[in-house]
Amino acid sequence: AASDVYKRQFQFREEAVSAQTRHIAENSSDFAFANAPLPSPQLFAAHKTQKEYFYAVYSPQANCGLDPQQPLTPKQLQNIPVCCNFGCYSLLRKACLKHGFMPKIRFIATTNTAALAFVQDGSGIAIVSAGGRDDFPQGLQQLLLADDELYFEQTLFWSKKDRLSATAQLFLDFYLEAAKTDRH
Repeated sequence: AASDVYKRQFQFREEAVSAQTRHIAENSSDFAFANAPLPSPQLFAAHKTQKEYFYAVYSPQANCGLDPQQPLTPKQLQNIPVCCNFGCYSLLRKACLKHGFMPKIRFIATTNTAALAFVQDGSGIAIVSAGGRDDFPQGLQQLLLADDELYFEQTLFWSKKDRLSATAQLFLDFYLEAAKTDRH
């Protein structure tokens, strides 16, 4: 039985929450990690894992006028074109509207990876969520956006209606036990 685990194939994909929920509904994925709100959360069992805060990330060549020594607020983004991922967009827009302006969005990417790839050559600023400064590629500047509402709770989720395979249940048990010990 233990050798069966080694025969199973595992696939990891980075995709938008909408694709993740579709794959779980179609039974082509057992689990997903989301760093954005779940659509139809009543359909999923979930475990919140950690908070991800919003960062402005840019290349030092971007010459964007941000001071890395000062806290960054949404107000300071007023005249700066940014890109963000789809999950961040609605909260970023809400925070900027609270400061009296609409953010200047150059484009909305499907994932953090796509938004970060855009800024690596100095093309602009990405607003992305992350668990900490270690989550970014080397060579990029990152500034935490100082706003109490700009964060997600990263969530592990799976289908409520479909029973997990033995291997998936083993993973879930292991993960939840590890998460318990990390909190202590």
